[in-house]
Amino acid sequence: TNPATNYDRLKFIIDNGSNPSDAIFAIAISSDNFTTTYYVQDDNTISTTLGAEDWQTYANWGSGTGEFVRTLLPNTAYKIKVKAKNGKYTESAYSATATATTSTPSLTFGISANSLAFNNLNSGNSYTDTSKSTTLTTSTNAYYGNSIYAHETQPLTSGANTISDYASPNSAPTTWSGNGFGYTTDDSDLVGGTANRFVGSKFAGFTTSTPGDPVADHSAVVESSAISSEQFTINYRVTATSTTPAGSYQNKIIYVVIPTY
Repeated sequence: TNPATNYDRLKFIIDNGSNPSDAIFAIAISSDNFTTTYYVQDDNTISTTLGAEDWQTYANWGSGTGEFVRTLLPNTAYKIKVKAKNGKYTESAYSATATATTSTPSLTFGISANSLAFNNLNSGNSYTDTSKSTTLTTSTNAYYGNSIYAHETQPLTSGANTISDYASPNSAPTTWSGNGFGYTTDDSDLVGGTANRFVGSKFAGFTTSTPGDPVADHSAVVESSAISSEQFTINYRVTATSTTPAGSYQNKIIYVVIPTY
């Protein structure tokens, strides 16, 4: 089967039937109706050679939960069959075949809005706006998930004036203190620094280096189902000083999604 629409692997489960626990199994696989036959190796890749080590027990092949055969071609239908033996002179014929098809690698990525405008900053709101956010949405069948990075083109700038970036880095965000422009992410187990470091609305400043700092990710392998419309939210905060010159301050935030196939 292909439960997670994978592009380079398919899942198999052997029907053990009434075989004894020490029976061993060999698995053949083909994309051309066995004109060319490959064999599942003991590391779950495929090869035209069937070695003694590639005969494994039902438990070695994942028992009732099965395993994945890897290194397959994308968008390709495969047939698989299995045979068993137990000691000398006991090798069975191959079983009936089962068929499944690998998928094409896929990735879609979207943001909730292409632009946003902070409220006018004045004494009435303590020169602060915390109400703006961006929702990032990703769908992919990349087996090792994906990471989303962010960087800015420049600090918030109006002519010769700027509002500086919040001082804390992505690797060590802090509870907001002072002035600047920063963000927090609702991805609690984000990689790239201390675990759970953004929990509790901790903030960091944007970097201008590319591809940027990690702001969201899916680090678990994709086996049971593909990543479908997974969303993370980036919340922004800007706090100016009472002496910040009036003006329309602008910059660009660039989000980059990197799937790991």
